[in-house]
Amino acid sequence: MERRRRADDRDAAAGAGGGAAGPLGEIKERYHRLAEALAARQLPDGLWPTVLDRADFYAETSGSAGIACGLIKAARMGLVPASLAGAAAKAVPAVAAQIRADGAVAGVSGDTPMLASIDAYGEVPRFPTLYGQGLTLLLAEALKP
Repeated sequence: MERRRRADDRDAAAGAGGGAAGPLGEIKERYHRLAEALAARQLPDGLWPTVLDRADFYAETSGSAGIACGLIKAARMGLVPASLAGAAAKAVPAVAAQIRADGAVAGVSGDTPMLASIDAYGEVPRFPTLYGQGLTLLLAEALKP
C-alpha cells in the first residue's frame, strides 16, 4: 500500500502529462531494466533458454524471436538504449538457422502449461508451431528499415 501511495504521489507531482517521474517514465524505466536483464541471459549462440535463468536448458526459437523483435522495436522507440539492439542482432542468425528448407521453424517449445517443477520445462517437446512461425515473421518484419 505504501509503495502504491509513493507512486501516486510521484504521478501527481509529475502532473497529468506524465513527466519523467510519471507513469510513462516508470514504464520506460521498468522496460529498460527488463531488456537489460534479458540481454544478460542471452546464450552464446544468440538464442535464449526456455527458462531464462537456467542457461543449461535448451535454447527456444520462438521466445528468442519475440525477445529480439521487442528489443529492436524498443530501441527504435527510444525505450531502451540502441546498444540493446545488439542482442537482437545476435539472435537474428540464430533464429534464421532454425528455419527449415520447407519454411517451418524448428526449436519451438510445444504448448507449455504451468508445470509441476522448473526441471519439467526442460522436457517440453520442441516442434514447429504456428506461434513459432508468427514470432519469427514478426522478427523479420521488425528488421525492415
